[in-house]
Amino acid sequence: MFADDIFLFASADKKSTKAIKTVLETFCSESSQSISLAKSKVFFSPNTDPCLKNWITSTLGIGETNNLGRATLIKSTTCSIPAYYMQTMALPRSICNNLDKIIRNFLWGSSENFRKLHRINWNIITKPVDLGGLGIKKASANNSAFFDKTQLPFHP
Repeated sequence: MFADDIFLFASADKKSTKAIKTVLETFCSESSQSISLAKSKVFFSPNTDPCLKNWITSTLGIGETNNLGRATLIKSTTCSIPAYYMQTMALPRSICNNLDKIIRNFLWGSSENFRKLHRINWNIITKPVDLGGLGIKKASANNSAFFDKTQLPFHP
């Protein structure tokens, strides 16, 4: 994900759709930036009425997707939520290992009661996409990068 990527969550109804459309139009006019509708997608829960889906996608001018993807969810939530703390302190290795374990279990669909086989080594998963990985960052590496970036040199 990039700094300008965003997830919006709303009810699948006309009022919410109109509110999202207004917010996006206001953002574009105030910031002089544009939203790439071709790259944008709407994800609906399985029980959303097909007629309502059509109305929402045509009103927003955004296509529908049926595959949100676990890797995308991981990068947008579990990797970004601890970012604030990682920028201000070095997290203990046990916390970083626990974060990685949560992410691995979610990626493979494991839970506390049911463990699924992790089919690909974590070191491969955490490689950049162009090197054959999913681009998910290890928590300890992410913490080091954030923490090192925010440490300004001290000049007395």
